[in-house]
Amino acid sequence: LLQQGAHEVYLIDQFDQAIEWLVEAVTLRHATGDVLLEGDAYRRLSVVQRCGGRRRDAHASGAQAVALLQSVPAGPELSAAYANVAMLAMNSSELEVGIAMAHRALDMAEHCGDRNVVVYTLNTIGMLELLSGNEAGLTALTESLEIALAEGRDDHVGRAYVHLADLAQRHRRWDLVDLYYSVAGEFCVEHGLDLWRRYLDVYFARTELDRGRWAEAISA
Repeated sequence: LLQQGAHEVYLIDQFDQAIEWLVEAVTLRHATGDVLLEGDAYRRLSVVQRCGGRRRDAHASGAQAVALLQSVPAGPELSAAYANVAMLAMNSSELEVGIAMAHRALDMAEHCGDRNVVVYTLNTIGMLELLSGNEAGLTALTESLEIALAEGRDDHVGRAYVHLADLAQRHRRWDLVDLYYSVAGEFCVEHGLDLWRRYLDVYFARTELDRGRWAEAISA
């Protein structure tokens, strides 16, 4: 319940509450001696710490998750932990490390049949490739969006929209922001994805500033 509740408040941009609950979840999992669940709780904590700007804590929790999960038989939890490490690497501009870890996560997720991590990791691979200058990454990123929409994975839909908007503002891809911003904003509002909506608005404002559209940027 703590982990589920933390995920919900994380999506509405309440990081401190989510972190508090996840720290408690880690403590409880450790007390039971269940290494698998403790490792997964550390991975969840790392994700929220990363998004909440606690980079050092996120790296420490992510590394602890991998260490614990590598000590038990491999499964979906380890693939998710590798996927998280890939995102940590991307946010630290360690693109080659991120790509390697993301592919490791994707291979394991496909073997385990974990669609959630497959969609997540396709998104990450796409963004990492694009940041590395490989335009083919857009295929993986849009594929993750299409799968998430088709399978009703709302959180992953929002994340894909955010990365497309981030790409638009980084690389001046006005075609992408024109194609996705309105539909992405509506989707996030309809599905209660406040966190993703805030990212979208920031990236949209940046693209409008770069295009000299001052009124649109201010209204965002």
